[in-house]
Amino acid sequence: MLVLDLTSAATHHADAYTEIIEAVTHTVSFSDPSSDPALPSEARTSRILEVLL
Repeated sequence: MLVLDLTSAATHHADAYTEIIEAVTHTVSFSDPSSDPALPSEARTSRILEVLL
């Protein structure tokens, strides 16, 4: 289980913070540690900048 938490006193920005957390979740990937490390993994781009703009 993975838990991401963002704490802020600026509750009026709650929707923006929710979008940031959602963007971070799209950048997280998991891999099988028993797989061949020589194989290239799928490259993912970060969407955090998109949310911040």
